[in-house]
Order: sequence, then structure tokens, then C-alpha cells
Amino acid sequence: MTGMAARAQAKNLIDFVPDDKLSFILSYIQSFAPIKKNSTKINLEKKAAYQALLADVRPIQGKPLSLNGQDEVADIILSKYESVN
Repeated sequence: MTGMAARAQAKNLIDFVPDDKLSFILSYIQSFAPIKKNSTKINLEKKAAYQALLADVRPIQGKPLSLNGQDEVADIILSKYESVN
């Protein structure tokens, strides 16, 4: 269905349904849509731990830092915890 056809059907529905029932119908239709989780929340503890690890990163001479220092942080974690085995 094209956008124009969908808008025409929506306009027909709005003209057909009484004004006091529109909000009920809209909430009923929206109940079928999946609920999106807000994934923009930042876990402050994880962020602080990551920043602490990133503070230990020292770039190797002649080698640029990876994106956000992810590779260097992974190397630090490996070096700290490989002796735990």
C-alpha cells in the first residue's frame, strides 16, 4: 500500500469515526505495535569501569589508537585476568 492510499484510508476512518472515539481506536491500534525499549540509558557503573580501563591505555609508538580505545582496553583486560586461570 502506498503512502497516498494509506493517508486516504486514514482520512476516511477519521471522517467515519466520531471524535470522542478516535483516541480509543488509536490506542487500540497502537497496542498491536511492539513496545520499544529505551536503549539509550547508560549504565554509569559500566561507563566508569570502562573509563578507568581506558585511562590505563598507553598507545604503542607508531600505532594509532583504535576506535574509542576498544582494542587497547581488551588487551588490558586480558593482561590483568589471564593470570587468574
